[in-house]
Amino acid sequence: MIEEIHESLDPSELLKHQLLQAEVLIARLNEQTRLLKENLEKSELQNEDLKSRRFCLENMTEDDSISFYTGFPNMETFQATQTFAIGVHLNLKLKKVILMRIIIRIL
Repeated sequence: MIEEIHESLDPSELLKHQLLQAEVLIARLNEQTRLLKENLEKSELQNEDLKSRRFCLENMTEDDSISFYTGFPNMETFQATQTFAIGVHLNLKLKKVILMRIIIRIL
């Protein structure tokens, strides 16, 4: 059907028709792009809001909060203890790996 219409139009009319269809499509795509950008902006704002509300150390800025939730007097003491504990854990894990390699060699 469309091919019949295209065949009945002269080449300049056909080009005008195709141009009009392309312009309509571009307008539709531009509107979709605008709506998607709006949705993205709203989602980013919601995400930032949710991040600020979640319960995590990054959101604890007052020493009173740190003290209340962890028992440490301030963030610096908490972080130093945490760093030390992680170091001890990694050291123990390394010792375990070395011990396992020694046992495997013996067997």
